[in-house]
Amino acid sequence: TGLALLWYFFNPFLAKETRHGEGISTPTIINLPIEEAIKAVENKGLELVIRDTIYSPKHPKASIVAQLPLGKKRVKLGRKIYVDVNTDKIPTVKITKKLLSEDGGIILTDIETAQITIKDLQLLPEVLYIDNVHKDYVYGAKYNKKKLKVGQELPIGSVITLITGNGLKP
Repeated sequence: TGLALLWYFFNPFLAKETRHGEGISTPTIINLPIEEAIKAVENKGLELVIRDTIYSPKHPKASIVAQLPLGKKRVKLGRKIYVDVNTDKIPTVKITKKLLSEDGGIILTDIETAQITIKDLQLLPEVLYIDNVHKDYVYGAKYNKKKLKVGQELPIGSVITLITGNGLKP
């Protein structure tokens, strides 16, 4: 009788309690606006849970960037779909004294160091060479043709022009 009870527990009873074999397909909601994604998930009898808000220039603002489980996966009714949502505002980088200074800054340093620093801030470096005997030495930095200033805030992805010596006498 003990074996019969174990067999019943692990086969018909457990399968019925866990709804074994039953399931629905998850909707693919990546790139959908958050409101549409919520409707699509709820229409399937699932629940949407926002896991994180991030910034991705590759996705529309206030849209789904990632989902778990992925679209078209079989899940049970009532399952939670975890999503990351793209922010509707582009984050900014604040220009500090240290960023423009000699020790670790983007000016009064070599071009490679300046480019690495700018890329680390999620900004895009471009180089403008000027006649100056100090080759690949950065003398200034501009955004939209204006000199960078301490306290200025720039959107991530902005292009920073590095005014750099070309090794020639002026």
